[in-house]
Amino acid sequence: METLVCAATLMELRAFCAPPDEAALCNGHVQHSTNGFLLTGVGIPCALATVLEAAREARPARILNIGIAGAYPGSGLGLGDIVMGESEVYGDVGFELPEPPHFQPARGAAF
Repeated sequence: METLVCAATLMELRAFCAPPDEAALCNGHVQHSTNGFLLTGVGIPCALATVLEAAREARPARILNIGIAGAYPGSGLGLGDIVMGESEVYGDVGFELPEPPHFQPARGAAF
């Protein structure tokens, strides 16, 4: 397999292309080793576990992970913009404050 195209959700994958066998993507048992597309599920743990398993089985030459890339409202990004991350803020496991200590894990929040 040349390229494995990954997305957290079917909506994100559909925005990129029309998967050739969408039924295989939706049944909870993704046929990633044969069709070159993979739904990872939302969040770092899901994506990591799913992509590693798929890469072991399919041995793709490259992996393309597409999606919203954490582009929350106010990010300045528009539909179709291409971004390359230079750093990571784990927004799905915490939140960022404008003043120190900046990043706070969700488990330590008072809410």
